[in-house]
Amino acid sequence: MLAHEISHVALRHGTHQASKAYLAQAGISILGGILGGRVGQGAAGIINTVGGIGLNALFLKYSRDLETQADVRGSQILAASGYSPVDMINFFQALERVDTAKKTNWLSDHPAPPDRIARIEKEARMLRVSDTPTTNVAGLQSVQSHLRGFGAAPTSQQIAQGVTSTNTRRRTTAQVPNASNTINIEAPSSSLRSYTSRSGVYRISFPSNWQVYEQGNTGVTIAPPGAVLQNDIVYGAIINHYDPFGGRGLMGNATLEDATDDLLATLQQSSPYLRPASSEQRIRMANGTALAAVMRGTDPATGIPERVTVVTRQLSDEHLIYMLFITPERDANRYGPLLNAMVSSMQINATRQH
Repeated sequence: MLAHEISHVALRHGTHQASKAYLAQAGISILGGILGGRVGQGAAGIINTVGGIGLNALFLKYSRDLETQADVRGSQILAASGYSPVDMINFFQALERVDTAKKTNWLSDHPAPPDRIARIEKEARMLRVSDTPTTNVAGLQSVQSHLRGFGAAPTSQQIAQGVTSTNTRRRTTAQVPNASNTINIEAPSSSLRSYTSRSGVYRISFPSNWQVYEQGNTGVTIAPPGAVLQNDIVYGAIINHYDPFGGRGLMGNATLEDATDDLLATLQQSSPYLRPASSEQRIRMANGTALAAVMRGTDPATGIPERVTVVTRQLSDEHLIYMLFITPERDANRYGPLLNAMVSSMQINATRQH
């Protein structure tokens, strides 16, 4: 089981599935979820948003292919580690005995056990398996004993609140009305590191103690640990690509202002509590001109009054690269220098494919 799950990670299946779901929806509805500041929505949630038995079946079918890939790669990992792929076969034989209804071939995210067994047996015949495969787990017991010396791990609630270590650096606390907990955020580091999108269309600097959560080739959420509450990002930045007017209308004539207005309208539609708080202003990025606008509102999910600074830069095809910089309203001024630093550092390759 471990070899199988390691294979999913090594083969980047989760990212691939999410990317397919985004592409299938052509951007707008899924973008609404991103624009609303919601992170942590996995591929299953995206697919549910898209909806439709045909589209769901498409992704489920592809998921069965991914499961087969993970079985094959898992078999290879077992053999390379000194274990026998037969152990994986034994597991699926046990699963087959449990699955007496044999309903795993349709509307399932896993292949039927007989199919998996046959594929693993085929792979095992091509692998060089040790004559004396590993069975001794004394090494595992030693690791477990060592880990017990570190004490209890943080609970999921503590992790959600940012309590991931005993770090004593200054932290920011955002009070959450109508909730018993708070968001405990470590102050942004003065040390910056850079992120370049997989598409290569932009590069940006951000605090070294913030985390990166990629969304396909272009999208990314960059936020401090513990910055998510009620599935909403409370502190951080969201950067992504936007196709204004749904790919229709002003193509060849859309100005940066036109495209930004359309983005702001989509943002307000997806998050109705946000209202424009300033007019659009032209600002300088590292290698070009951008627009910036501010929206304010109280997020109904968290009860936190927030400020969202929207920064847009137009590409050669008139699409946008946008950044949403999100903070509670009470901390917006204090995070202003960081916002300016990130915007100033952002380099856009306007002709690069996104």
